[in-house]
Amino acid sequence: MKRYLFLLFIILNAIAYNLFEKKYTDRSNEYLENKLISMENQYAIASNTYDTYAQLIFRNNIQTDELYRIIKYLPHSSETQKKYIRNELYQYILSLYKDLKENIYVRQIHFHLPDGRSFLRMHRPDKYGDQLFDIRPTIKEANLKLIQVKGFEEGRIFNSYRFVFPIIFNDEHFGSVEISVSMNAIIGYMKAMSQSEYCFIIKKIIVSDHMFEDEKVNYEQSILSPWYLHDKVINDDFCTNQLAPLLEIIKRNESNLEKIENSNKFATSIVKNKTIYTALFLPIKNTANRNVAYLFSVNNDPLYKQFRINFITKILLSLITTFSFIFLLFFLFSRNQMIKNKNLKLEEQIKSESKALNISHKKEQRDIIFFNIIKAINKKILCNTPLDDILKFCVNRFMILPSCTFSVISLNLKEEYIFFSDACDKFETDKIKICDTIFKLVKNANNYSHEQPVIITNLSKINELAGYVDVFEEHQVRTIVFLPLIEEGTLKKFGHAIFFSARTDCFDESEYQLFSELAQSISFAISFNQIKNVAIKVQE
Repeated sequence: MKRYLFLLFIILNAIAYNLFEKKYTDRSNEYLENKLISMENQYAIASNTYDTYAQLIFRNNIQTDELYRIIKYLPHSSETQKKYIRNELYQYILSLYKDLKENIYVRQIHFHLPDGRSFLRMHRPDKYGDQLFDIRPTIKEANLKLIQVKGFEEGRIFNSYRFVFPIIFNDEHFGSVEISVSMNAIIGYMKAMSQSEYCFIIKKIIVSDHMFEDEKVNYEQSILSPWYLHDKVINDDFCTNQLAPLLEIIKRNESNLEKIENSNKFATSIVKNKTIYTALFLPIKNTANRNVAYLFSVNNDPLYKQFRINFITKILLSLITTFSFIFLLFFLFSRNQMIKNKNLKLEEQIKSESKALNISHKKEQRDIIFFNIIKAINKKILCNTPLDDILKFCVNRFMILPSCTFSVISLNLKEEYIFFSDACDKFETDKIKICDTIFKLVKNANNYSHEQPVIITNLSKINELAGYVDVFEEHQVRTIVFLPLIEEGTLKKFGHAIFFSARTDCFDESEYQLFSELAQSISFAISFNQIKNVAIKVQE
C-alpha cells in the first residue's frame, strides 16, 4: 500500500508540476510578448513624434522665402556660385541647427541637389558633392517622386532616423533636405516613457558598405554577435560595460544567438546572482524594409521574478497538499485496516465462542437424547414390556442419536442369536451380500469388543467388511461402535449393540460414558426379562 501511495504522490505532483509549469510558461511568454509589443509601440510613438517635429521644422523654418532667395539660382549655378550659395545657406541654417541639435537632438540637416549629390551637411560642411542615390533610397525617392520619405537609414557618416522633404518653390524642384535624428534621440524619448535603458547595434556589413572610412571609429564590435557593431554614441558605458556579463549569458544560449543572426524579434529572460532580467530585442528595418539593426533592452524585472516565485510557491503548496492528502489516505487506510483487524479478531472470537456454544449445545442435545432413550428403556422395563419390543424400540430409537446411520442389537441367549436390525433397508444394491456381511460382523463382534465399548473409525481394520468398505462409506458409514451387553454383577455377556455412524471425528470421554450407560440399560432389560421368565416358571 505504501508503494502505491508513493506512486500516487509522484503522479499527482508530476501532473501538478506540468499544469503549473505550462501556466507559468504561458503567462511568462504572454508577459514578455506584451513587453515587446509595448517596446514596439514606444518606438513607433517616438518616430512619429519626431516626424511631427520634422514637418513643423521644414514648414516653419526651412521652406521659407529666405531659403528661396538663397537657392533661387542654385539649379543653373556654377561650382563657384554653388560654393557661395552653400556658405550663405550654412550661415542661414546654422543657428537653427544648433538650436535643434541642443533641444530636440536633431543629428543632421542635410541638403541635396536634384540629381542626388550632397550639397550641404550641417554636421560636416566640408564633405559634399558625393553621389547618394545608390546608398540613400530615401533621397532618391524624395527627389524622383517629389514626396516626403521617412525611416531608419544608414548613411555616409551617421545612421539615423531620417525625414526627407523635396524642396519646391513655384513648381520648380531645387532638390531635397533631410532632417534626421540619431537613434540616441529615439532611445531618449522611449526611456522617458518606459524608464528603461536601451542599446543599439547595427549590422557590420551596413557600416562597412556605407560609411566614410574615417567615420567608422564611431562603432565597435558588439558583445552579442560578431555580425553586429555597437554605436558608441548611444549609451556606451551602460551597453558595453555594465551589461557585458548579462550579454555574455544571452549569447551563450544557442537559440538566442540564432534569433539575433536571423534578425528575429524576440524576448527572453536570464538569471544572474539570483536576480531575474528580461531582455527585449526589436529589429529595426530600413526604408527598404530589411532588418539592419537591433534596438534592445536588458532590465531587472521584479514582476517577472514574481511569476517565478508564484510558480515555485504553487509547486511547494502542491507538494504540501498532495503530501497531506496522501498522509490522510494512509492514515485512513491504516485506521480502517486496524479496525478491520480488530473486527476480524472479534469475529474470530465470536465464531470461537459460538462454536463452543454450538458444541456445548450439541453435547447438551446429545446428552438429552441418550438420557431419554435410557429413561424410555427403564420405563418399558417397569411396564413389563416384552424384551423383543424393548430391543426393537432401541434399534429404531438409536437412529436419532447424532450421526447414527443404522444400528444392530444381537443377543446370544440359550445359544440362540436374536438379531434386531434395520441395517439391510439402508442399502439399495447388493442388499443380500451386505446383510450377510453385517451378520458375520455381528457374529464375530467378540473379536472387537469383550467387556468395554470399542469405537473403530478405520473400517479397513474390520476383516468382515473386506471388499465392502467403499460401499459402506458411500452409505455414510465411517465409524462403528461396539457395545458389549453384560449383566452387572455376574458379568454375564448377552451379546452386542452395534452402531454404524457417519462421524469421522473422535468421540469424547463423556460420549463414551453415555454409550456405556446405554449398554447397561439394555443389559438390565435383558437381565430383568430373564428373571421374570424364571419367576413365571416357578409359579407354574
